[in-house]
Amino acid sequence: MKRGRTRPLLGVAFAGCLSLAACGGGSGGGTLPNTVVPKDPQPAPGASATASPRPTGSPSVAPSGTPSGSPSPGISPTPLQSPTPVPIGPPTPTPTATPVSTPSPMPTRVATPTPMPTPVATPTPVPTPVATPTPMPTPVSTPTPTPAPTPTPPPSRTMYVGSGQINGADDAFNPHDGNSPTGGQGQVVDNTLTCDTSMSNVYHVHAFLGLYVNGQEIAIPDGVGMDKPGGEFTYQGVPNQTEYATCFYHLHTHDPSGVIHLEDPNPNHVPLTGSVFTLGQLLDVWGITASWSQFGPFSGPVTVYTSGQVSRGGVSPPSVSSRTYTPYTGDLYAMPLYSHEVVWVEVGANNPTLTQLPNIQFYTEW
Repeated sequence: MKRGRTRPLLGVAFAGCLSLAACGGGSGGGTLPNTVVPKDPQPAPGASATASPRPTGSPSVAPSGTPSGSPSPGISPTPLQSPTPVPIGPPTPTPTATPVSTPSPMPTRVATPTPMPTPVATPTPVPTPVATPTPMPTPVSTPTPTPAPTPTPPPSRTMYVGSGQINGADDAFNPHDGNSPTGGQGQVVDNTLTCDTSMSNVYHVHAFLGLYVNGQEIAIPDGVGMDKPGGEFTYQGVPNQTEYATCFYHLHTHDPSGVIHLEDPNPNHVPLTGSVFTLGQLLDVWGITASWSQFGPFSGPVTVYTSGQVSRGGVSPPSVSSRTYTPYTGDLYAMPLYSHEVVWVEVGANNPTLTQLPNIQFYTEW
């Protein structure tokens, strides 16, 4: 702003103030004492000499009293001194406040968490490759030879004896029936065995003799122990019976069933449960020999089983179980014969085993 243009404004201000003083008087309505009436302002050097005319307006109507501007009587007016103009410099510019930058608030310190250690993934162990072994060539198995099947024993069976049965192949001896020429022909055998014209019932019991040769059952001839036996016929309803002869030894057979009749008119008080005769006496009367390698006309290894050297008679039914059979290894000629004793002789091979031999059921109590 230029200095020359400030002064007229000040003059106007002063004029305004004087007018106010003239108009705003008290009761006298005159000029206030000690009031300095400003002179017309002088034009500033260099300014135009023509002052701005005062405004023309209606004259102020003075209130009752001394008219404004007339000096009061008796009072010498104090000459007004021009006020010393106060040099007015350019207005001090209001200092522009230096904008203070609002400091950014300090961020609240957040405790930095202790970083967790980054878990290190445990690597999955890689399995150690196992070298695939070179396959061995498949050995060609030598087929195991199939063993020969063990023959299944037939179910236990019962063989009936003493009532005309033909147990085995008949007529396998020579002669077919009766004694051999070296056997009893009516003479005394073994110094004690006589041939009697009748049979005794004082001591009368029965044993059994069976024979297998190479797997085949052979029938014991009827008429053994008889001198000049008659032929076979049905006697009292029983078939295949030899009932007639010149005489009868104390050990003899009536049919090919295998039953041996043991009779003694003078047993010397031996009871029916005791033994009076032996297997050897039967063989001597019959006229054949036996050993562990031969039985009569049949040769081969000989095996003998018996139901035991005990009496099994006097029971009903008169049956002997094959479970009672045991091997006999003693003297064949000395083997005692008891009531319902069972004797099996096997010659050669392929014969029944001990458990395959049949039970024996007699036809009489003793």
